[in-house]
Amino acid sequence: MKNFLIISALIATGFFAQAQGQELQQLKLDIEKLAQLKAMLSEMKQGYQVLQQGYNKIASTSKDNFDLHKSFLDEQLKPGAVVKNNAAVNKILSDQLLIVSECKTAFKGFQRSGLFAINELAEMKVSGDVIVENINAEVERLKIVLQQGSVRMTDAERLVEIDRINAEVIMQAEQLRAMNRRNENILAWRTQQKKDIDALRKLNGM
Repeated sequence: MKNFLIISALIATGFFAQAQGQELQQLKLDIEKLAQLKAMLSEMKQGYQVLQQGYNKIASTSKDNFDLHKSFLDEQLKPGAVVKNNAAVNKILSDQLLIVSECKTAFKGFQRSGLFAINELAEMKVSGDVIVENINAEVERLKIVLQQGSVRMTDAERLVEIDRINAEVIMQAEQLRAMNRRNENILAWRTQQKKDIDALRKLNGM
């Protein structure tokens, strides 16, 4: 009996030792897995930091570029002195007043003469109004070019636009004056014709 107990104790001790060995082996594996997980987390953290640094650098560069671009665009909203002091600006504005005055004065003279038919006067009025409207539209464009904050243009682009407006106003003025000269010639011819008719009637006692 005693031998049986001794043998049983030895067997139990062997099983216990074997079980303990397996637990130690499992613990070792768990420790190794934990070490691998820590290494992976460390690598992921380093990768994230690299990405974050790269993102911050890109974001900073983008912001600098945006600020520089915004500054450039904001400057384009401000016409410089070379634009404001351009001689063509005052010429355009004075030409506008002169042309409007010429148009009104010429039409009133043709109307008072009584030598033009109603349809002829109507055609003169429409043609004159179109020219005046075109010139007024160009002056409004000039105001936009000169007004701060209204349009993004470099000073060089503004000067080109001012030259274009000036050329357009000059062309419209030439058209109005050519029309007025033509009507003045018609008026002179009809006035002379009326005088000749009146003289013949006077000679004939009519």
